[in-house]
Amino acid sequence: MAKYGPCGGQGGAQQYDYDASANQEVGSITIWGGHAIDAIQLFYRDKGATGPGLAAPKVGGDGGNAATLELQPGEYLRAIVGRCNVFVDYLLVLGSLGQSLAVGTDYNEDKNFFLESDGNQEITGIFGRCGNLLDNLGVYMRSRER
Repeated sequence: MAKYGPCGGQGGAQQYDYDASANQEVGSITIWGGHAIDAIQLFYRDKGATGPGLAAPKVGGDGGNAATLELQPGEYLRAIVGRCNVFVDYLLVLGSLGQSLAVGTDYNEDKNFFLESDGNQEITGIFGRCGNLLDNLGVYMRSRER
């Protein structure tokens, strides 16, 4: 397992840190946003199972519109790309089978970040800081079982 990030601002009164157990995988990800990323939540399921899975705690605030990317059997999170300044204002989540989810506002003047696997790894968790918005975001990656 490897840890990458966090990317974003230095604020956020609350820390968060969630990763899948050895027998789990990410089943879906929900992101709340509008002009910025308000909150994020992962759902874990047993490896090989279908459906979104069991919810890890939602991190961030209560605002924004929810959007969900549900992963298909055999699919995994391969990248989270974003933009940030004081907080995270845009996220693009990419699944390994071509699905994607974009939330927030893609401002050109902010800093880009790329949390991307090399194809031999999958994103299994998130960590960082939040308040009413997502202040920063990092990911856990582990080797893919073949």
